[in-house]
Amino acid sequence: LGLAHGFVSSGLFICAGGVLYDRSGTRLIYFYKGAAQVMPLFSILFFILSLGNCGVPLTLNFVGEFMSLYGTFERLPLLGIFASSSIVLSAAYTIYMYNRISFGGSFSKFFEENITDVTKREFFILFTLIV
Repeated sequence: LGLAHGFVSSGLFICAGGVLYDRSGTRLIYFYKGAAQVMPLFSILFFILSLGNCGVPLTLNFVGEFMSLYGTFERLPLLGIFASSSIVLSAAYTIYMYNRISFGGSFSKFFEENITDVTKREFFILFTLIV
């Protein structure tokens, strides 16, 4: 669980700080609306990392979360219910964040300069963290 979290969180921080903040100069999600229009490759990589953060099946986080919940339900079922609800809430805010950033409106109306998609260096860094 810790190893998977390290890969996914590193990728999400690179997406937030290394790509979005460097190109826009702001940290407010409101201004990132509609990033899929101008940065489609970034949106795909960001989507895969967001799925990893949610712990969907076929991701490394799913294995860790499943095993943690299985052990928790065996020992303390009530605590397992609370842990399951925290995973659902985490997935909900991650999906909400991805939706706001990628499909929330028109990205280009807030920035006059041309926003570019990920560079080769950024792509290979993010791809390495995803694989």
